[in-house]
Amino acid sequence: MGRSEGEQLLEQLALARMGSSRQEQLALARMGRRRQEQLLEQLAPATMGRRRQEQLLEQLALVRRAGEGRSSSWSGWHWSGWAGARGGAAPGAAGTGHDGQERQEQLLEQLALARMGRSRLEQLREQLALARMGRRRQEQLLEQLALARMGRSEGSSSWSSWHWPGWAGAGWSSSWSSWHWPGWAAAGVGQPGDAQSSVHGCNARPQRPPSSGQFGHPVAVPDDKQEEAKSRWKEGNFNVYLSDLIPVDRAITDTRPAGCSEQQVHDDLPTTTIIMCFVDEVWSTLLRSVHSVLSRSPPHLIQEIILVDDSSTKEYLKERLDAYMSRFPKVKILRLKERHGLIRARLAGAQMAKGAVLTFLDSHVECNVGWLEPLLDRIRLRRTKVACPVIEVISDKDMRCPVMAGGLFSIDKKYFFELGTNDNPYSFPKDRVRTVERNLARVAEVWLDEYKELFYGHAYHLLRSDLHVGDLRQQIQLRKKLRCKSFRWYLENVYPDLEAPLVKASGLLVNAALAGCIAVAGTTLAFEECDVNNANQKFNYTWLRLIQHGELCLAPSGVLGAVGLRRCQRRSRSLAWLHRALATVRPGLADHIISEHQHLPQPACLEVDPTYKALRVRGCDSTSPHQKWQFGSYHAD
Repeated sequence: MGRSEGEQLLEQLALARMGSSRQEQLALARMGRRRQEQLLEQLAPATMGRRRQEQLLEQLALVRRAGEGRSSSWSGWHWSGWAGARGGAAPGAAGTGHDGQERQEQLLEQLALARMGRSRLEQLREQLALARMGRRRQEQLLEQLALARMGRSEGSSSWSSWHWPGWAGAGWSSSWSSWHWPGWAAAGVGQPGDAQSSVHGCNARPQRPPSSGQFGHPVAVPDDKQEEAKSRWKEGNFNVYLSDLIPVDRAITDTRPAGCSEQQVHDDLPTTTIIMCFVDEVWSTLLRSVHSVLSRSPPHLIQEIILVDDSSTKEYLKERLDAYMSRFPKVKILRLKERHGLIRARLAGAQMAKGAVLTFLDSHVECNVGWLEPLLDRIRLRRTKVACPVIEVISDKDMRCPVMAGGLFSIDKKYFFELGTNDNPYSFPKDRVRTVERNLARVAEVWLDEYKELFYGHAYHLLRSDLHVGDLRQQIQLRKKLRCKSFRWYLENVYPDLEAPLVKASGLLVNAALAGCIAVAGTTLAFEECDVNNANQKFNYTWLRLIQHGELCLAPSGVLGAVGLRRCQRRSRSLAWLHRALATVRPGLADHIISEHQHLPQPACLEVDPTYKALRVRGCDSTSPHQKWQFGSYHAD
């Protein structure tokens, strides 16, 4: 038979009796180019699974583009049927017309939208961009893909520095543009700025760049709005008016130090739960915090975002907030029925968290580019690390710091509970004003050991007010269970640069007029010639304002103003003395030692009687050298 009849017979046999793989090989090996393309298009939807369809259609795009002499930079894709065909290479020597190209593009886009999941859809779009478009169009499409990924995944389309890895290798610019792919409208993907909503109304409203505050550019309050801006300041103790003008999904500048963007992190990072606690937070600020997390975090690393409402009273934080956040599947709102405070609210969020890492954020933050991955990478390397981001309001320079602010940090969830979580404070009714001071005192009593006197030296009013810090037995037992090292070890090994003297002054206590020294003689005091080798003449002036020798302290005794020794009691005001603390308040008394005894006329100063060389307390005289004293060494002001 003739060649034409032979080809027809082979085609019929291939379609009737052979598996799809053999059919493809015969079609490619023995038919003309146009016939190959027609048969491949027919076979793809008719006989193959979804994955096979995608691969074949991709190869068809390559066949056509190669015939037009265009670049096919994604040509690593390979159809197995070609190996069995004559020549063993991809066909495509002849060109195709405009209709063929248009048919190809329509078919690929329809298949991507109709049959593929998000990940496959994005891959195919990227390949199409590289295979059939010029460089400028490639850049535009890839930029839009970055936005599409965020928008489809989280419901937000905020601009960020997400980029396709190929850009860096090609040295291309990734400047943003306003190009828009028409398919987004059908797919429900928004353009940049679509997440902006009215602060005073409930309806969402598109907000497209350029708009206020984009890329951190300053915004000025109009002259006719100055009074309104001033009146709204009290809503959040910041410029709420300007915050509401700025889109909640605005673009911001990458402020990371040079070199940070080139650093690579491990692919296998743990997932994290973001926990934000809020009470009557400003609407635009809260939304901006959530949007910045969603749009500038790899979606697969965000397990969930838990918003803990610590019994807010603002109406817009109730049903309206529920409705707004319902568009984001990963955002959950936990509402506490009564006010618990920050620590209890955080613990409530931590209890329901599902992520491997807990990341605590304030509800008035804006996450920058690449903020999350380094935190998680540190914890992946060592689960006992607690990673803190740079908070630019505090510092714009990265530095190693042995303490953290406590508001923003990431920590392995299991390790968080192993450490005993945050100190869950007891309730102190009718006393909200001193909560911070009380929490500081609890830390000092449990963790600072002998250095707690240094703390009270800087917060002396807490010691004097008989501040009730609650039951500390659970915290003390936790420290023993964890076998924590002493605070002295922390100072010597973790923070050696911190100067933390246990006393303010020490050594001989010398009188300026007689050049003699106070000495301990049994249970009494004496005034003697100074001797640096005499241990009985050595005193410490402590942070609690005690003049201490061992367990004994200088104390006024009797109404006649005599001075003796008593067993030290750190909370006893009758044992306290002021020295070098009043230079600016009472000029001329800085070198005096002033008694705080409540039953003595004030101010009353320690002096030595020039005749009998006896110690006593008398009314302060700034001109008397017999009332001026000097310690051998001063360790702190």
